[in-house]
Amino acid sequence: SPEVQVIPDAAALFDRQLGTREVLAAMGDTRWDGFRTTVPFLLPDATEIPIEVRTIEEEDRDRYGLAEFKRSRILNQVGQYVSLDEVARVRTDEGRSNLLRTDQARRIVVSYRFPSEILDSQPRLETARRVVRTTLQDMVLPEGYSIEITEAQEETIYYWMMGVAAVLIYMILASLFESFASPVIILCTLPPAAIGSCWALMMSGTGLSQQEGPMALLGFVVLLGIAVNNGIILIDAVGVLRSRFGYRRERAVLAAARSRVRPILMTTATTLLGVLPLALEFGGDFEIWPPFAITVLGGLSVSMVSTLILIPVVYMGLDQIGAWLADMGFIGVTLSLLATAAAGYGVYTRYESVFWAALSILPIWGVFLSAVWIVLKVHRARVSARRVADAVYSIQLRNLTKTYGAPGRFAREWARSERRRGRLMETGLDPQDRKAVRDTLFWKLPLLALLLFFAAYFEDEIWIYLHGVALAFMLAHVGQCFGALWRGHTSAPVARIGDFLRKVVLPLGFLAYVHWRLNLLSVTIASFGLWVVYRLARRLANRVRTGKVNPDEMSGRVAWARRWVYRMASALPLIGVPRPAFRALSGVNLEIGRGMFGLLGPNGAGKTTLMRILCRVLEPSCGSILIDGRNILRRGSIHGLIGYLPQHFGNYGHLSAYEFLEYRALLEGFKDRKIRETRVIESLEQVNLIERKEDPIGSFS
Repeated sequence: SPEVQVIPDAAALFDRQLGTREVLAAMGDTRWDGFRTTVPFLLPDATEIPIEVRTIEEEDRDRYGLAEFKRSRILNQVGQYVSLDEVARVRTDEGRSNLLRTDQARRIVVSYRFPSEILDSQPRLETARRVVRTTLQDMVLPEGYSIEITEAQEETIYYWMMGVAAVLIYMILASLFESFASPVIILCTLPPAAIGSCWALMMSGTGLSQQEGPMALLGFVVLLGIAVNNGIILIDAVGVLRSRFGYRRERAVLAAARSRVRPILMTTATTLLGVLPLALEFGGDFEIWPPFAITVLGGLSVSMVSTLILIPVVYMGLDQIGAWLADMGFIGVTLSLLATAAAGYGVYTRYESVFWAALSILPIWGVFLSAVWIVLKVHRARVSARRVADAVYSIQLRNLTKTYGAPGRFAREWARSERRRGRLMETGLDPQDRKAVRDTLFWKLPLLALLLFFAAYFEDEIWIYLHGVALAFMLAHVGQCFGALWRGHTSAPVARIGDFLRKVVLPLGFLAYVHWRLNLLSVTIASFGLWVVYRLARRLANRVRTGKVNPDEMSGRVAWARRWVYRMASALPLIGVPRPAFRALSGVNLEIGRGMFGLLGPNGAGKTTLMRILCRVLEPSCGSILIDGRNILRRGSIHGLIGYLPQHFGNYGHLSAYEFLEYRALLEGFKDRKIRETRVIESLEQVNLIERKEDPIGSFS
């Protein structure tokens, strides 16, 4: 880019008693729009008038040019002004737009690229690089100059190492598990681990620069071998339960996850605590380790959570896909593979790209598999309907139960300890195991001390706030543990003081700590507002839970607003009031033989629910439905065998009772008008509705 160069004359500078610094200072004060400053002028009444001092009056007309720059005046040591062109030569030339420096030394980057025929061959690439190195080594450089070769392979060697490590891990896992699918499930922990590492690097401000990048990439390589350990523990437990003890897939996954939570948390926690000191910046020779440690800490933390959530889902999904492929049969899978190969070849010939062809293989295969599965499903349903439509002799309902609003399996497992606590309290036993609580304090108190110790190491605002939140929750939890130990041995006032400290003093202390460390009033006010909203919502939800307030029975002028507030508080997760479960069916045992079957009962008895479950519109909470001895809840669809019509199907609510019965009589074959009218009147008289014959049928129950 064009630039103005100033070349000082040493002799002229000596004669006029000037130095290079004075020349540089005068050049720094020279601007195209002149020099300007603002000086306050103090009046006798203590008011200030800003006065703007500048060297030019109008920027567009009197702006400085090269000629004015040459006449810039420089004040020498004896108080005389000297123009710039008297002590230096000023010229225009082309120069670099920026200067690169390494350790205060100037650096120039020269890039080169080999032709594609060399890049496609590793021997040719090595020969070309050897020629470049030999040529540079034979060059005679002036004193103070050096050449450093940075090859692209040095930047990608870590990615190559990651690929090799992943392949080796897959090979050893496939040989140990004697399965090709299990290693794939275990390796699914790596993408969440990589995401966690990237999050940790971004939140800590650590980049992949020339200084920090190699150690961070080395952390990714090490993370490959660490992150899969938790998945190995979980998948091995699932395999043992299914192969040795005959557990079903769902039960094996639940039992293995429940029994391996503690080992996974223990092994991950010990690794995290062991690597944590390397993430602290001590300076000196230790500054290379924080990028490595931060990568491992972030990836391993997210991998621990993903192992307990993602791995069971992936395991059941792949197992279901395997059963799905086996159900399709060899012919269906082969047809989909052939169609996928043809489509992939079409993509390759259309775009002439191996990348896009490889990227589209899996989606295309999934589409063809779905199409084949749909065709097979429809065909099998029709064959099954034709085979059993005329051969159904009995339908048996065994212990059929349906509960609306019942908690799911995860919610039931989550609340298992609360149910156990409630049962112990009903029997008069102490639900608190004080020995177990006392044993947990042996590691919770050191962890609390560790959090207090790390308070001085965080400087970023986000990390300070997150550390304060973790410290507050840990203090509250330790306080609950001590309260559980002293419950029953302290008086009621002391217990109330403990609750006041935990519910009021501790949150206010957290707000004071955050305000002291961050000194951001907005963050403090927002945190205080969230705490107030949480306490208010919890209080309102507790009033609804204990029955002190019923939102549906509120009255008054602002009852709608109060009702809305209480309902919102009751609907909040974790602190809200769960909706009561409603049992529509309870242990129904029924056998339906051949012929017409009528189901009678009062409103709300569960007749519609029973018919919907029978037709597979709803799934029962428990129980089974057997058609000729076969449980249809385990044998897929029964479409084509049993159909369901709502109870209002075929009714036209705008027709009157007389019009509707006349319409039905026409459908039944009463063509003669007099006979049809007689039959309709008789029917209405028999049910005592002759006086309401003109009322619409939508008004009837």
